[in-house]
Amino acid sequence: MRAYAISDYAGPGQISATAGLGQYNAYVAASDLSVVKPGYLDIAADRFSTPEGTVQILAHELGHFRVEEPGAAIANARANAWTARDQGAYESACNLTEGYARLNEVRVGNELVAATRAQAAAEGRDLSAHERVFVDRWSGSGAFANSPEGSAHNIVQRIEQEAAADGKFHSLQEIANAAAMALGDDYKGYQTSSTGETYFDFCRRGAQAVISGGATPAPPSAYGQERFETTYNADGSVANSSVAVTLGDGDEHVTVFDASGRTLWTTEIDGAFDDADYAWRTTAYDAQGRVDFTQTHRDDGSRNDWDNDQDGTQGWKSSDVHFDAQGRRDWQRVIEDDDSVVWIDADQADERGNSVWSSHTDAQGRQDWQRVIQDDGSVDWIDFDQADERGSSIWSNHTDAQGRQDWQRVIQDDGSVDWIDFDQADERGNSVWSSHTDAQGRQDWQRVIQDDGSVDWIDFDQADERGNSVWSSHTDAQGREDWQRAVKDDGSVDWTDFDQAGEFDHRVWSNHSDTQGREDWRDVVLDDGGRDFTDFDQTNVRGDRVVTTRYDIRGLEDWRDATLDDGSRDWSDFDQTNVRADSVVASHFDAQGREDWRNAVMDDGRRDWTDFDQDGSQGWNRAESHYDAQGREDYSDFFMDDGRRNSFDHDQDGSHAWSRFDAGFDASGHLDASTRYFDDGSRLSIDYDHFGAGVNEMLGYNAQGQLNLIAREYHGIVLTSGGRWNPAYGDGLHVVTVINANTGALSTPIQSPAPISVPDPDPWPNAHAEVGPMTPA
Repeated sequence: MRAYAISDYAGPGQISATAGLGQYNAYVAASDLSVVKPGYLDIAADRFSTPEGTVQILAHELGHFRVEEPGAAIANARANAWTARDQGAYESACNLTEGYARLNEVRVGNELVAATRAQAAAEGRDLSAHERVFVDRWSGSGAFANSPEGSAHNIVQRIEQEAAADGKFHSLQEIANAAAMALGDDYKGYQTSSTGETYFDFCRRGAQAVISGGATPAPPSAYGQERFETTYNADGSVANSSVAVTLGDGDEHVTVFDASGRTLWTTEIDGAFDDADYAWRTTAYDAQGRVDFTQTHRDDGSRNDWDNDQDGTQGWKSSDVHFDAQGRRDWQRVIEDDDSVVWIDADQADERGNSVWSSHTDAQGRQDWQRVIQDDGSVDWIDFDQADERGSSIWSNHTDAQGRQDWQRVIQDDGSVDWIDFDQADERGNSVWSSHTDAQGRQDWQRVIQDDGSVDWIDFDQADERGNSVWSSHTDAQGREDWQRAVKDDGSVDWTDFDQAGEFDHRVWSNHSDTQGREDWRDVVLDDGGRDFTDFDQTNVRGDRVVTTRYDIRGLEDWRDATLDDGSRDWSDFDQTNVRADSVVASHFDAQGREDWRNAVMDDGRRDWTDFDQDGSQGWNRAESHYDAQGREDYSDFFMDDGRRNSFDHDQDGSHAWSRFDAGFDASGHLDASTRYFDDGSRLSIDYDHFGAGVNEMLGYNAQGQLNLIAREYHGIVLTSGGRWNPAYGDGLHVVTVINANTGALSTPIQSPAPISVPDPDPWPNAHAEVGPMTPA
C-alpha cells in the first residue's frame, strides 16, 4: 500500500458499480504525456463487507499492482511478448500475473496467522473459536484445505518444501517465481469477477485480441519504440533486464529490472528539450519499491541529487543537493530522521557575499543553528539551542580566514548576553575582549586581554551579589594582578595597585575614596616589605583627618602620623630598625605646624617628655621631663616665657644623698635658687641674689621641717647661725658666727637666749606646704 501511495504510475482507487468486481487497471502510456492514464484499483463496495474480505481483495489487487507497474515483471513480460508478437508468451504473462496476485495473498495471510498466534501466546491463552477458524482458513488446515485461500497456501508451502529438499541452493526470488507460476496454473479454472469467464479463457482471448487478433499498436510517432535488453550471469541466470521506450519527440524512458522483475532504476531523457525541469533524470528504487535516489540533470548543466536514505544508513530521511554547471555543490537540503531540516548554500553564483551558508531547522520548524562561511574564508556561526542543551538561547561566533575565532556572542536563556571579541584583525590593541550584558540590557562585566598578554577586568555587579557596582582589575602578561578598582554601591571607590612593572618603590598600593570622591584611606606595601597606611577619616569618626602608619616587613608598626581635624598633627616613631636609643617617639604639632609636645620612650623603658606650650597657657614655653623605666619622674626642666628655667631632679636611682634637687635659673642662665631634699627628710635651700642687694642666703631644715641653719653672705661676710630648735617653740639657744670671706677668720660666737623669728626665703612656698612658719626655741 505504501508503494501504491507514492507511485508515479498509480492514481486514486475507485469504487466499482459492478457488484463483486475487483481488479487493478494497469498503467497505460499515451503518445501525449499530458494524458497518460495511470493504473488504479477498481473494487466494488461489497468486497469490503467483512474484515477478511477487505484484507484479501486489497492483498490480491495490490499484488497485481506491484508486477503490473511499468518496469515490473509482468509489465516487462507483456511488452516483450507484444514486441515479439508471441501470443503464448502474452497469455502466460496474463496467467502469471494472477499467480503473483495470489502469492501476495498467501504472504499477507501468513503474516496475519503468525500475528494471531503470537497474540494468544503473549496473553497466555488458547486460540478462540473465531481465531481457530481464521487460522485454519488461511493456513489450509482441515476443511479449508481445498478453499481458495487454503489451496493457495498449500501450493506455496509445497514448493518451499520441495526447494528445501532439493539439496540445491534456491534464492527466495526463485522460490517466489516458482510459486507464482504454480498459483497461476491453479487459478486458470477460477472465474474472473469482471467477465465471469475462467482465467484460462480470459487470458487466451486477451492474447488473441492483442497479438493475433489484429490489434495494432500505436505508430512510433504516437507511442514511440521499445527496446528490450537482458543481461545474464556466467551460470546463465538472469542478472537484470531493461526496457527503453523512445517517443516520437525524442524523449526516452529506460527502466532496469533485477532477475525477479523488481525495478532497480529508471532514466528519463528530455530529448525534445521541452521540459524545463530536467534534461535527463535517473531514479533508483529499493527492494520495497520505494524511491531511494533521484539524480536530475538540467539543460544549463546543473544537477540535483535527491537521496531518501531508504536503508537508514545516513542518519537522515532525505537529502537534496544542487550542483551548478561547473559541478560545484551550490546548495543542499537535508531532512533529518527527526524531521528537522539542515540547509547548506554554497552561493556559487556569489549573490550574497558569502561562500557557504548553512542552517538547521528543527522538527517544529524553528531555526536551530546557522553557519556562514564568508567569501574571505571567515566563518559566522549562530546556534539557537532549540533543544535547550546548553542553557543559552542564541550562540554566535565568527572565525576569520585563518581559522582563528574572532568573536563570539551568546544570549543566555534568561535574556542576558555574553560577548567575546578576539580582535584577530588587531583593530583595537587588545587580543580578547569579553563582556556580559544582563537580561535588562545592562553591561554586567567586561574582560579584555591586551596584545601584550595583560588582562583588564570590569564587573558591574548588576545582580548586586558583592556590594560593589563596578569592579575593575588589570593582570599583566605573566598572569600577575597589576591593579584593581572597585566602585561600591554607595559610590565610594577602592583602588589597589600591585606595581608589577616595578615603576614605584612599592609592591601594593591601595586606597579608598568616599562617595564625594575624597580619598578615605590608603595602604601601601613597600618593595622591602614595609607598609604605609593612611586614613583620612572622611566620615569623621575619630577626630583626625589623616592618619598615616608605617609597618616594617615583620608587620610591626614603625611610625604613625596623624593630622587632626583642627589642623594639628600627631607623630609616633617606634624605631623598629633600632637606629636610635628610643623605642617610641611621639610628637604633636599644632595647626601652624609647630611641635607642641614630644614623648620619647627609650629602649630600656625610660621616657622623655617635652611640652612646647604652643598655646601659651602654662607660663613657660617648654617643659622637659624624664621618667625612669618604672615610670617615675626622674628629672624635669621648665623653660619660662621670660627666659628663666626651673629644674627638678628626683634622684630615682639613689646615687645622691638627696631625693630631690630643685633649681631655678635666671634669664641669663645663672643659678638663682636651689633646694635639696635629703634622704633623711631634711632640706637645704639656697637663694643666689645675683642682681639684688648683694645678700645670698642659705636655709637648712631638719626632718621635722624646723629651721636649723641660716647662712647669709653680706658682700663677702658670711653670717652663720645655728642652734637646737624645739618643735614646740620652747626655750632654746641661738648662736651667730661671723666669718670674714676674705680672711676666713671666725669671730666670737654670739649667743642669745632670746627667740628670733627667721623668714623662709623658699622661692616656691606652694611646693612645700608641709613646712610652716618657723619660730626658733
